[in-house]
Amino acid sequence: MKFLQLARKGENNWWRYLVTIILTNPGISLGAIIGSVYIYLLFNFIGLYSESPMGFLGGLADLLSYNIVSAFLIFILYFCVVAFHRRNFKTVLTAHEKIQWHRILKGFIVWFSILLVFLFFSFSGSNLKFTFDPVAYPFLVIVSLTIFFQAGFEEIFFRGYLLQALGMKKPILAVILTSIIFAIGHWGNQATFTGNIDIIIDTFIFGMATAVITIFEDGVETAIGIHTANNMFCALIVNDGTSAFYEALPSIFTDYSTPPTPLEQFIYSSLIMGALLLIIILPQRLNLIKNILKRN
Repeated sequence: MKFLQLARKGENNWWRYLVTIILTNPGISLGAIIGSVYIYLLFNFIGLYSESPMGFLGGLADLLSYNIVSAFLIFILYFCVVAFHRRNFKTVLTAHEKIQWHRILKGFIVWFSILLVFLFFSFSGSNLKFTFDPVAYPFLVIVSLTIFFQAGFEEIFFRGYLLQALGMKKPILAVILTSIIFAIGHWGNQATFTGNIDIIIDTFIFGMATAVITIFEDGVETAIGIHTANNMFCALIVNDGTSAFYEALPSIFTDYSTPPTPLEQFIYSSLIMGALLLIIILPQRLNLIKNILKRN
C-alpha cells in the first residue's frame, strides 16, 4: 500500500487533478494536439498519407500516430505532476528507491508467454487467417517498438496517477473505479455492439489485475511490461480483423472470429488474468512466507 500513499507527498487540491486530466486527455489535450501536428507533418514528408501500392501503410500509420501522441502525453503528465502537484515524477511510477526496470521485462515475458500458450490451445476453435507479409512485417516490428510509449502512458496514468489519487483512503474502490474508467475508454474499438461489450469486460478485468499487481509490488513497472506485451502481441502475432480502431495490420495471423458472448468473454478473461496473477504474485508470496519462517 506504500505506493498509494505517495500522492500525499504533493499538493492534492481537486483542481490540480482536473487540470491534469484535461491536459492529458488523448482527445483534447495539448500533448495530443502537438503530437497530431507532428505526425501530420512527418507522414506528409515521408509520403504515408499519399496513395501507396503498399496497403499495409495505413494500419502502420494509425498505430504509429497513436504511439507518438502517447509519448507527448507522457511529457504533459510529467509537467503536470511536477508543476501542479509539486511531486517527483518517480512517485507515480514506483515507491522503490529506483525504478525497477527488470520488472518491466518480467511483466513483458510472462504475459507474452501466457498469450502464446492460450493462442496454441485456441487454434482449433478460432477463425485465424495466416496474413504474414515478409515485405511489410519488418516495418511492423519497427513501428511496434513505439508501443512502449502508448502502454507506458496508460499504465502511468491509470495505475499510477489516477489509482494514487483515488486510493489514498479507499484502495479497493480505487481499483474498481480506475478499471471502469480504463474499460470505458476502449468502447468503440470494435465494429459491433457485442464486440464492444466484450472489450469492456476484457479491459475491465485487465485493469483490475494490473492494479492489484501495482499495489502489491508498489510500482507500475510490471504493469507497463504486461500492457506493452499485450499490445505488441496484438500487433505482431494476432491482429483483430474485426477492429474498428486500426486499419488492418500485417500481423502473422488475423483473427476474423465472431465475437464471443459476454459470459464467454468474462470466463476467458478471468481465466487468463487469473493465470497472470498466480504467476506474478504467488512466487513473491511464497518467498515472503519463507523469509518469515527463516526469521522464526
